[in-house]
Amino acid sequence: ENDVYAGITSVSLPGTIKTIGYSAFCCCENLSGQLILPSGLETIGGYAFAYTYFDGELVIPPTVRQIGEHAFSEGSFIGELVIPDSVTEIGEWAFGRCNGLESVVIPESVISIGAGAFKDCSQLATVRVEATAVPTLGQNAFENTVVGCVIEVPSASLSLYEADSIWSQYTLRGYTE
Repeated sequence: ENDVYAGITSVSLPGTIKTIGYSAFCCCENLSGQLILPSGLETIGGYAFAYTYFDGELVIPPTVRQIGEHAFSEGSFIGELVIPDSVTEIGEWAFGRCNGLESVVIPESVISIGAGAFKDCSQLATVRVEATAVPTLGQNAFENTVVGCVIEVPSASLSLYEADSIWSQYTLRGYTE
């Protein structure tokens, strides 16, 4: 345990903040409740909340464009993660080893998902990717999730995902709206 951050139990950020910098809240082990990031936030820096534990949901505002490498890795939050449609890039290991994560929705706007982005998320059972244009996918992005984890992609684009050398390593299923 990192004694410097042991006493921090909640985080409240002003609505004027645009960037959460590198390692800003890394290793805060005693947060409780939801982590609701402020409207107006555009960038979540690398390791911003890595090794940070909280017992609620993570809410990312619709103004965030970039989620940095290891931004939430090895942290804990529960339930579903809906990435807002403002995000274009999910960094390497951004959510790796987030063991409370059960499902994730990745919007059409995402063009790049880094290596290991959701690796070792032991409870992750469902991933829905809304992009019709196949996003670039780093190695092992969804490795070691729940056995039988299904990645849902738009039916009209299923053959494109299946033709991709990395996406085709996962169980893909088409969906229609």
